[in-house]
Amino acid sequence: MFPTEKKAYEWLLSEGYPKDSIIYQKTRSPDFLIGDKGFEVKKHGNTIHISKVQFGALKKTNSTILVFSESSSVPTLIIPPNLIEDGKIVVGVKIKLFDMSRTLVVADEVWRILTHLKATYGKNSYSEVIMELIKGQKVSLPERVQEEIRRLLRRINGVNVSVEW
Repeated sequence: MFPTEKKAYEWLLSEGYPKDSIIYQKTRSPDFLIGDKGFEVKKHGNTIHISKVQFGALKKTNSTILVFSESSSVPTLIIPPNLIEDGKIVVGVKIKLFDMSRTLVVADEVWRILTHLKATYGKNSYSEVIMELIKGQKVSLPERVQEEIRRLLRRINGVNVSVEW
């Protein structure tokens, strides 16, 4: 479990749900099922991002979103199923749906490096950073990060690219 999910699990226990009734779904939404209730866990921010597939699963399971801040062991926001809609603003937090087929998922280390390169190159977007890498910029990165970036670059518009490090 991720740290935020662990917080949610402990919170659900503290709310009186029996341990054996809580089903954790590592790779599916919602994160937790308890009988006919679902609970999706999100980190607190100005926007909560939910994929369209995830949205469908949350609606199907009548799920509640539990939002946790880094420093809190209890939800800072609980969003009931009837308020989970694209563009809806709940207590200052916007719910935003996105199309997963057009989304790249990267490891935390790759994200940190891309963020650093964005600042270093003075670029306005991560797409611009990736284009710099495609153009053959020479950078010194760990092999596993190089492979992750190569994988991402191969997914962009289905184009195969070759990157020299």
